[in-house]
Amino acid sequence: MMSAANRWYVLGGSALVGGLLVGTFAPLISLQRSAAVASPEQAAVFPDIASHWAQPFIRPLTQDGILAGYPDGTFRPEETMARDEFAAVLRQAFNQEPERRIASGSVYQDVPADHWAVDAIEEAYEMGFMNDYPGGYFRPDDAVIRVDVLSSLAKNLELDAAVEEDTPTAAATTTTPTEQPVAQQPAPATRQAQRRAFMMPMAMTSLMQPFVTPTQRNRTAPNNNAQTAAAPTDGAQTAAAPTAAATSTQTAPPSADASTIVSNQYVDANEIPEGAVTGVADATQAGIVVNYPEPQVLGPNRPATRGEIAAFIHQALVQQGRLAPIAEGEVNNYIVNTAGPEGAAGQ
Repeated sequence: MMSAANRWYVLGGSALVGGLLVGTFAPLISLQRSAAVASPEQAAVFPDIASHWAQPFIRPLTQDGILAGYPDGTFRPEETMARDEFAAVLRQAFNQEPERRIASGSVYQDVPADHWAVDAIEEAYEMGFMNDYPGGYFRPDDAVIRVDVLSSLAKNLELDAAVEEDTPTAAATTTTPTEQPVAQQPAPATRQAQRRAFMMPMAMTSLMQPFVTPTQRNRTAPNNNAQTAAAPTDGAQTAAAPTAAATSTQTAPPSADASTIVSNQYVDANEIPEGAVTGVADATQAGIVVNYPEPQVLGPNRPATRGEIAAFIHQALVQQGRLAPIAEGEVNNYIVNTAGPEGAAGQ
C-alpha cells in the first residue's frame, strides 16, 4: 500500500504532495508553512538568505511564486540546480510563444512519461530555451551551467513567433529563430491553458523534487570557477553519455562585436564556448549577467547556483519590464554594466 507521504490529494481545489499543499486551482499558489512558503509575504523569509548577496534577487521571485524553498524552510542559495528543475523554473517565469514543437511521438530517452517535470521540459524545448543532446537525451539530472542559463535567457529576449515542426535530434543545436523547426505534442496553447487551470508551482521544482526524492542528489556548487566535467557545455564531451551540448546557443561563429564585448568584460572570456559567445554578449548588454564576488569573472562552465539563477532570471524579468530594477545597494556592483568602465576586464 502506498504511504501517505507519496500520495497526491486533490481537496477543495488544492493539490497535496506528501501532506504539503503545493498548488491550487487558482492562479495564486498557497502553501502551508511546513512547505517553507505560506504566503507571498512570507515567501522570502528564508534564514539562509538573510545575509546572502543574492537576497534582493531571490525575494521578488519567491514573492511571485517563480522560486520556492525546501520543506525545512531553507532556500539553499549555494546549491546547484538540475536541468529538469531549471526547465520547470523557466516554465513558471516565462510564457513565450513556441518557436518549435516536439513532433508527435517524440520523447527523450531519459525522461519517462511519468517524470515529474516532463511537461516543463517539453515546453522549455518548444519555447527555445533548452535543447536536447544527441540520441534524444535531455540529461534531466545534470547540473545546469552558467553559460547555458545566460544563453537561454538571452535567446528568450528575441524569440521569433514563427513555428515549425521538429523532432528532438542528435544535432542538439539551435538555429536562428526563423529556421527553428516546430512540433505537435499536446499543442502548447492547450498545455498552457491546462497550466493556468491547475497551476502546479513550477517554482516548486526546488521544493517538490528534493522532497519527493530526497536522496537523489546533493548538489553544492564548487567555490571556484573551474570547469566541471559533469556539467554540459558546448563542444564538451562526457564519457558514457551523449556528447554534444544541449544549450540554447547559436551554432554560427560569434560576431566580432560579440567577441569584443565578452573580451572587454570578462577576464575568462576565452573559456566561453564559441557557440555561446553571442548569447553571453547579448545577456551582458541586456544587464542580465550578475557575477559575485568579482564582476569581471564569468565562470561560464561551472554549475550555476540557485542564488545565481535567481539573479539571472530577476534581471531578465527587469529587462522585460516585468520587475522593477533593484534601486540601490551593494548588489548592484555585481550586475555587469557595459555602459561604463566598471567591471571591464581590461580595466
